Amino acid sequence: MAEEDIIEKLKKLSPKERAEKLKELQKKDKEEIEKAQKLLQETEEEIGRQEEAEKIPIPQLKAVDISALFSPEEKELFKAKRFETGKLKVEKPEKVKSKKEELELEQIAAESQKLSPEEAANQAQYLDNLSQKPAEELYNKIKDISDVFLLVDIIDNPL
Repeated sequence: MAEEDIIEKLKKLSPKERAEKLKELQKKDKEEIEKAQKLLQETEEEIGRQEEAEKIPIPQLKAVDISALFSPEEKELFKAKRFETGKLKVEKPEKVKSKKEELELEQIAAESQKLSPEEAANQAQYLDNLSQKPAEELYNKIKDISDVFLLVDIIDNPL
């Protein structure tokens, strides 16, 4: 009924005033439509975020705001899921060594045997021999296979 009243009032106006009022109404209606479309788009995006959050199995990733998370690991998970940029640093708690542990480590290091030059040379030669042994075995196996093929070839194709 309000629209009918407005239309009746507009009909009573002069054509020039009516045109101005109609343009004002048109502009007002366009603004309302734009606001409604924007609100609709925001609502659809919010629904999409809610549906996505329901699919996420980990509670830390369901969080809407990073400030709701407590530990640095939870915050890193949140950032990774949301593709947020920023410094991605993993905070590792520093292990504080007691003096007793440090002394024990120093004693172990002191007790370890230091090799003499002759022993170091022997150890290097031993490692070299171990590394050559598999290569020699492979070479011998390939040579045997080659010999077998040569014999088969000679038997199949005599001169």
